[in-house]
Amino acid sequence: MLQLAHVDFLFSLQQKTNPNPWSRAQTVATLRNSMEISFGGWLGDELVAFLVFRVVLDESEIIEIGVSPDFRRRGFARDILKYGLAALPKSVSVVHLEVRSQNLAAVSLYGALGFNRVGARPGYYQNPPDTAILMSLMMNKF
Repeated sequence: MLQLAHVDFLFSLQQKTNPNPWSRAQTVATLRNSMEISFGGWLGDELVAFLVFRVVLDESEIIEIGVSPDFRRRGFARDILKYGLAALPKSVSVVHLEVRSQNLAAVSLYGALGFNRVGARPGYYQNPPDTAILMSLMMNKF
C-alpha cells in the first residue's frame, strides 16, 4: 500500500496520467484519508502504476487508477486492479467507478474483470469533455 512517504512518487505519476491532475496537497490528503486505500505498482524503485479506492461501510469506489505512459499495454492496470480488489476489506460487497466513455481500453478492462455498466453522466468530464460511464462490480462475482 502507498503511504505518506510515497507522496512524491504518487504526485509525479499522477501528473503524467491525468489531464486534470491533483495538487500536491490533494495527493497528501488522499494518502492521509483513513477512508481511502492506495496501492502502487513498482518496478524497482519506480512507481509505474497506482490505484486509489474509497471505502464507506460495505461499498467502495475506485477514485483513480493510473499507469505511466511508458508502461501502458503491459498488464499493469489489470494486475493492480486484481490485487486491489482482492485486498479490499471483506465487508465490501460492491465497487463502483466512473470511466470516460472514450477510454475504450479501460471500459473493456473493467468489463473483463466483471464490472457492469449501470448508467452514464453526460458532460461529467471536462478537459476534454466526455460522458462518464458508471460501472459496478458485485464482489461475490469477482
